[in-house]
Amino acid sequence: FRYKICTQLEVSISRLKYKSIYAHMRGMFNIYRLRYSFFVFKGADQMLISLDGRGASWYAGTGIGTYTRQILKNLLTIDGSNNYYIFWSGSEYSPFKRDNAKISLSSKKHHRFWEQYYIPQVLKSKNVDIYHVPQNGMGLPQSKYCLYIATIHDLIPYIMP
Repeated sequence: FRYKICTQLEVSISRLKYKSIYAHMRGMFNIYRLRYSFFVFKGADQMLISLDGRGASWYAGTGIGTYTRQILKNLLTIDGSNNYYIFWSGSEYSPFKRDNAKISLSSKKHHRFWEQYYIPQVLKSKNVDIYHVPQNGMGLPQSKYCLYIATIHDLIPYIMP
């Protein structure tokens, strides 16, 4: 039995100053609002949380790469009660090896296959509860098999493409 404590912050995209951002994000996410939810679960049930960690190696040394690496490191350090399924690219994944974390390796060469076919199939077959994409929502599957979290770091690419 799960108890959910939920705090939501809603940002209405339609009120954005730049209508091109609104149109792009509405098309990209197929929604009219971005909704960020933080969930705390208590009880015997464990959650399966999946993270797209490929950005940690693809964008190493940048803000997105550092953010991805730190969120993985800190989540795995403070949360031993949930299970994690991490999509990874590259060879430096040893800091994220834990008993409650499975790492699935990909290559940058085949990232389109992963984003369009493999990741959605894993999310569905493993019954993932939450999927977090920390690199500006890039690689977010079209099919909705679980709750998604997309971290938008910067809107400049949408304002000045």
